Amino acid sequence: AGGRVVLRVAQWNINCLCGVDCRTPQAAKPFLEVIASTGADVVLIQEAPVGPPNEFWPEPWRTIFPTSAMRSLEQGLRDLGYAVQLRTSCGNASLFCSRLPLHRATESISLDVNNDWRKAAQETRQAVLAEVCLRPRDVDSGSKSADRTTSGPPVAAIYATHLHHDNAITTPGGIRESEVTTLLDHWRSEASPRARCCVLATDFNQARRSDYSKRDWAAISEGLRKPWVRQPEDDGVADVLSLAGWRCAFDCPAAKRNWQGGAPPLTHWTGTVVDYPYVLPHAGDVDVVGTYLVYSSLSDHLPIVTDVSISV
Repeated sequence: AGGRVVLRVAQWNINCLCGVDCRTPQAAKPFLEVIASTGADVVLIQEAPVGPPNEFWPEPWRTIFPTSAMRSLEQGLRDLGYAVQLRTSCGNASLFCSRLPLHRATESISLDVNNDWRKAAQETRQAVLAEVCLRPRDVDSGSKSADRTTSGPPVAAIYATHLHHDNAITTPGGIRESEVTTLLDHWRSEASPRARCCVLATDFNQARRSDYSKRDWAAISEGLRKPWVRQPEDDGVADVLSLAGWRCAFDCPAAKRNWQGGAPPLTHWTGTVVDYPYVLPHAGDVDVVGTYLVYSSLSDHLPIVTDVSISV
């Protein structure tokens, strides 16, 4: 009998190490202290560009992005044991970091190849799918070319990605729904029989109406309709994921949490929840047993930690 293991995943949009206001470069050390405190097996970081900035970067990041601090963050993560580090191949990159051994990873794929607005968008989004070994004794010759159909010990599949901040239209069917549809198509083609589950934990750039009271949602809706915002009340992503069998950790009533109710009070400086952990059972029995908010003033987003119990 294999028993169960608990996979702990942390997610955090670090705002390019440019602070809550996007104008104050940050050192790596306090970020590393927060990450170390989570005890996460896997850390998924959004807005972690390689740098240095070039003429294509928007302001203020072009002027203030701390390239040396990003190098210090990467090295500090390695010093914490996150030896596996993978990045998406786009300007506003996502970074996958793991203490668990890597079995296999795909190449970084574009999520914007199929949407009608990709040429007008200021930036593109990509995703990397990584499979990590769930038990130390199961370390094998992992690589980007490992066979996904090979039978063997269990792994967990995890995506590193970040959905677009601009949906292009104020209804479902825009950029973000196209991006998540492309990601799910990728999962269907790449899913390994060894994978007990798949985790998608990132900045979705969209609040869910179901997480708010009628009064609170009225205020959020008013903000989304502002002419300088013009974003949808529902981009369709949550429904697409739900129909495909994915479950948001905040919707798991038995999961422990460090707040009252379903979703946390906020994950973003706007006072809304836009960062979500989703889990898809695949070839094993999977339960979300904990989801926690980490309070920090280092970025305009808060870290989230999710514990997933997996049969092995």
